[in-house]
Amino acid sequence: MDFHRRAIFMVVYFISVWVTADSLTMTQSLRAILNKFNNTRNVNIDPAAKQKARDYIETTFKDHALQTWTEEFKSNNDKFPGINVVGRLPGRYSGTRDDKIVLIGAHYDTVSTTPGVDDNGSGMTALLQVLKQHASPDKQKCSRDYTLLFVAFDLEENQLTVNTSCFMSGHCPCVGGKCGSHYFVQNFTQYLNNSGAGFQGAIVLETILNYNTTPNSQVFPDGLKNFFGETYRKISQNQFKGDFLALIGRSTYDRRLIDGITNSYKEDDNFLTIAMPIPNIFSSGRPEDWPEDAKKYMEDFFRSDHYHFWNAKPTLPAIFLTDSANFRGFMTKCYHNNCDNTNHVTPEMMMFLARTTDSVAKLVSNMTNEKCEMKRADCIQRNTRGNGEIVTPYHDTVYPNKLNCAWTISLDAEHKDLKLKFTSFELEESINCTADYVIIRDGIDKTAPLIGKYCGKTLPKPITASSQSLYIMFHSDDLAAFKGFKAEWNSTTTVTLNVTSSASQGYRPMMWQILGFIVFTTLAILL
Repeated sequence: MDFHRRAIFMVVYFISVWVTADSLTMTQSLRAILNKFNNTRNVNIDPAAKQKARDYIETTFKDHALQTWTEEFKSNNDKFPGINVVGRLPGRYSGTRDDKIVLIGAHYDTVSTTPGVDDNGSGMTALLQVLKQHASPDKQKCSRDYTLLFVAFDLEENQLTVNTSCFMSGHCPCVGGKCGSHYFVQNFTQYLNNSGAGFQGAIVLETILNYNTTPNSQVFPDGLKNFFGETYRKISQNQFKGDFLALIGRSTYDRRLIDGITNSYKEDDNFLTIAMPIPNIFSSGRPEDWPEDAKKYMEDFFRSDHYHFWNAKPTLPAIFLTDSANFRGFMTKCYHNNCDNTNHVTPEMMMFLARTTDSVAKLVSNMTNEKCEMKRADCIQRNTRGNGEIVTPYHDTVYPNKLNCAWTISLDAEHKDLKLKFTSFELEESINCTADYVIIRDGIDKTAPLIGKYCGKTLPKPITASSQSLYIMFHSDDLAAFKGFKAEWNSTTTVTLNVTSSASQGYRPMMWQILGFIVFTTLAILL
């Protein structure tokens, strides 16, 4: 291999390593959220697990400065009502007729037979990640024109069973599922009518994790081939691979939302979107007004919380983003079953989820006219003093994302016993410290021997350098951020003050001689 070929190989190799490492941190950070939704969230099976998930959602909303409240409504269980969690990020026109509200929604409940990681832990993970990106530590002095709502819907899944107390009476308040969104839309429609505010649309996230590049992993219902001929053609040309995000909306009422997600996805050729717009063949956008045979024919397109936005009076724009649930890969067997768990999750699936999250975040940022100043940080420093302090940028709030800082402590020959002690420490927790971390090396640069790699919230133990130098490197990824750290270093000096004992002893007699002269002179003048 000649020199030029070797150089090209090394460049490609290092780029590959960098991309892999960056992708790894993204998947691990998203995985931390997804792991919060790996238990059956159904009050008939594990009410505590459902409560824990809801508490996590509500806490995350509040931690990111959303105006947060819950909506309680009747369920089929007298002990456990349905509870939606709503978070509001206000804009300049909030509360006025000039507002144009945008909403992101996902349901957090499950049926009784599944942990519901894809259905719908994935949707909740994306929703919370969009929130975190909007509250990004990179941003400061943000403003937006229009309100952004985050809604975690309850009781999307059908909770009605023969064991339900209201089953025999035939008077169950929640029949057929989608009960949380039904309750929310009723209240929301009334708010829109009373306030005169506008509504740009709802983006509903439902089973968006499953990504499968295997040919014939995607199932397409036979009954829809003729109705969605163009969509069927695209999937067929793609060898029926389950490697795309399906966008389900109405061709007229939801066109802006469909085009917005499609355009965001175009920035990455590795991931595809396939729109499935329902043709405008009916006089109304409300499915309730459609003929019975049409509703039966289209029932797979009504399977999530967007449905009640479509059925509002007047109809409201909404789009349904999905991996197609039980029509793809492992979910053909695991949909609503116990195997919809984290064991099936691959790095490719997490990147697929991250891509969807990024696209939704960009879309809602544009729709709300968000404008922010970005934090700037200069944190490459070289220190030669015998003592001092290292502080991560913006320690009074949170450090920015995508940060790479390096501090070098290099003392001169007059100093020895270099020690470093952390006084505060709060970084993102991750497996093997691959997300946000600080690395300390026993020497002057990044080639020096490694002392340790640290993350999380536990103070590292004090460090003593073997020479007169330490190299401290701090890295943050592009997701969560925290307060950062403070660390003090000190050393001892080898220089001694050359103060002799004779000089010290001779100082006082001379001082008294001077004072005596002044006293006697003063007395002579007075007398």
